Amino acid sequence: MAFDDPGRRVVEGTDPDVFAAIIEPEVGAAVWTRPSPIQDREFPAWARPAKDEFTALPPWLSADMIVLRDQLTHLGLGHAWRFTLETVTTRACPRFHQDALKLRLITAYRGPGVELATADDPDTVLRIPTGSAVLLKGSRWPGVPKLLHRSPPARRSRPRWLLVMDLVD
Repeated sequence: MAFDDPGRRVVEGTDPDVFAAIIEPEVGAAVWTRPSPIQDREFPAWARPAKDEFTALPPWLSADMIVLRDQLTHLGLGHAWRFTLETVTTRACPRFHQDALKLRLITAYRGPGVELATADDPDTVLRIPTGSAVLLKGSRWPGVPKLLHRSPPARRSRPRWLLVMDLVD
């Protein structure tokens, strides 16, 4: 990923320990750059839009959710995280924004990852790769730097599979 970020608002690393950088005042996002952990080639039944029914999660997904939760809990910023799994077929959040919470982790298991930009330069966009996990400060984090995000385009024929984890405070 290439992003001109002289203020060090986005920190990237290939190890999950990169999430620890989020406590730094100038950091707005920490990105764990990794390949997608998805192991199924087919669109799994749990991710297909259905009648509010979910089947058992695939083992790779359960394992990844546990790894991410453990990494975030290890930071000591909170122990309660709300998990949301979504199949997205439209551009859910087309405008750059900052969420009204303290911390949010977003991982796209299929389809493009979230897009980041600074408030002072919304034309320079950092696209998070599929599989990478980005931990974002929201507007409820004290003294948060203005780092914004939005959803990339999605289509019914090419849906995105998302895991979103919000710190519950």
